Amino acid sequence: MQELRLTEKVTITGKNLFGKTSQLSFSPLPPYVPKDLCTSWLWRPSARNPTFIPIDLRNVEYQRRRLRLQNNARHLEIIEHIMPLRWIGIGPLVVEGCGWTPYYGRPYEYFEVLEPSLQETGRDVVWRMPQRPVYFRHKDASCGYSEFTPQDPRLPPELRLKVTVRYPQVGQITVQRTFPSQHEFLMEDLRAYTQGLPHFLYYLSAFGHVSRLWKHHRHVEWYYGRKSSDRHKRATLHVFASHRISDLLGALALLSPTELIGGTVTSFFGGHKSDLEFINRMFHLNTPSAQG
Repeated sequence: MQELRLTEKVTITGKNLFGKTSQLSFSPLPPYVPKDLCTSWLWRPSARNPTFIPIDLRNVEYQRRRLRLQNNARHLEIIEHIMPLRWIGIGPLVVEGCGWTPYYGRPYEYFEVLEPSLQETGRDVVWRMPQRPVYFRHKDASCGYSEFTPQDPRLPPELRLKVTVRYPQVGQITVQRTFPSQHEFLMEDLRAYTQGLPHFLYYLSAFGHVSRLWKHHRHVEWYYGRKSSDRHKRATLHVFASHRISDLLGALALLSPTELIGGTVTSFFGGHKSDLEFINRMFHLNTPSAQG
């Protein structure tokens, strides 16, 4: 996979989750970044703040239905909608913003704005290949578990995902991905809107949309309850699974601000909370790097 570099500062302005105007900027690394951080994705809470914070799990915490970056009293919310961009191959940069970012219910709009300013570097992305398996049962759902299986280091590095989701009345589905070879599926996953559950929220969201109090009714993949046809259920379930894959990719990108993780990851009925616990269990592994 070729590394991409950001050639100029890009600023995204939009409505955050609560309808207020907010901004999020992506910038190339400035020349004065400390040498030990010059290969990392970094967070700067504001342009006036001189501190560069590595975007990794040491600076991440779980909040209800989301992950967020935190540093002292400063936060950057819904980081799982930003970090999947790492799997496109985007190299070191600075994410600048604080609080609630422009919200689209998915990561794709961030990529859409960045894409014209991305350029190949001629270098390969650096991979990390953990060599110790991880398995644990979590409490995100009954019978849920997360698992990591190492890849043979003699093989070209890749990430294999096996994700199973289950939602009451909608159904259960297992979806598998292999990156970087299935890059076209990555775009599909980035386009998948967040899951519109529980079902009763649809009516609140629709009312808020009509009354202009809620700006994101169309940024959610809604399940319409018992009135849904079997065809709609299958389509909705597929979108739910794709968004789940995107969230998991965002979490896995937090394992290292400089490298992508290779191996096989299985998520069975997982969510944000179990993802964070999972990557914390992997974090202290002895993980040699490989080029690919």
